[in-house]
Amino acid sequence: MEGIRKEKPMLAILIILFLLVIPAGIFVAVLVVRTQSSAKKQAARMVKSGKIDDPKKAERTLKVLSSAKDLEAISLYQKLEKLLEES
Repeated sequence: MEGIRKEKPMLAILIILFLLVIPAGIFVAVLVVRTQSSAKKQAARMVKSGKIDDPKKAERTLKVLSSAKDLEAISLYQKLEKLLEES
């Protein structure tokens, strides 16, 4: 009977940790998606205008786009990189 009592607090701790980790994971996933979406919008604006006002901002945008694995991000990455090299 004592063995069962010792396991209950451990189980409660695991459940609490699980309930804390899941929302944190969801928060991080949403943050990544928003960051990538924002980088795509910024890159599209830069490519459309044909000029880069802030090279550091363009480099940060390139880093975010390089982590995205969809075709739109890859295309924008290539266009923005070419534009950055030209300027």
